[in-house]
Amino acid sequence: EAVLGDYSTFTAVLTSHRALPVADGAHSALPGRGVAAEEGAEGASEGWHERPTVCVFMCKSNSARSIAAECIAKSSYKTTEGAIEFYSAGTNNSGLIKAPVQRALTRAGYHVADLQSKSIQMLLQQLQGARIDYLITMCCEAEGELKRNVSVREALKLGDFAPCGVQILHLPFEVPAPTDSCRRQGLTGCEPEANVHYDDMVTRIEAFVADLPENLKKAQPLL
Repeated sequence: EAVLGDYSTFTAVLTSHRALPVADGAHSALPGRGVAAEEGAEGASEGWHERPTVCVFMCKSNSARSIAAECIAKSSYKTTEGAIEFYSAGTNNSGLIKAPVQRALTRAGYHVADLQSKSIQMLLQQLQGARIDYLITMCCEAEGELKRNVSVREALKLGDFAPCGVQILHLPFEVPAPTDSCRRQGLTGCEPEANVHYDDMVTRIEAFVADLPENLKKAQPLL
């Protein structure tokens, strides 16, 4: 099974940046954003790990790119400490995971049996009240929904809907849709010739996830 990193690497990089002020272009409370940090209590920097960091990958349908990213990230950063949790959802959820996506993940050594395509409401049910720390959008459609769709913004507590001014951090990571690449070649996605496009998607996501601690430091508040 593919394993790209571990939580000790992840948390060590992020912890070193957790106390930098927002005014300096950094995050005042990086992943974990523990209870003490959220309440502004004395010793907040020591309390950052009191709850897991929640990182959500999002695209339009949660049938290919974002569900693949959830799968790869979960496999790549394993721990029993519960330092970070990975999820995914679609702003216009299809309810299905494309078969070529499942085959591409399987070829790369990932387990796909437990993957579930999710809407935003299903995501919120899974979170059970836990707050999202990072939203990684994987297509321009999803980013547009997060910025302009009032019902989506309210559900995810973005911008003016954020409690106590705590803003979710956003990072765009656009990956070409394999279906678009197939369509340009007259392929449906089921042919052997289409495998290269789905494998390319997996490879791009693996590279991003492998450097996720550094990538997340580029995230900005989604106002």
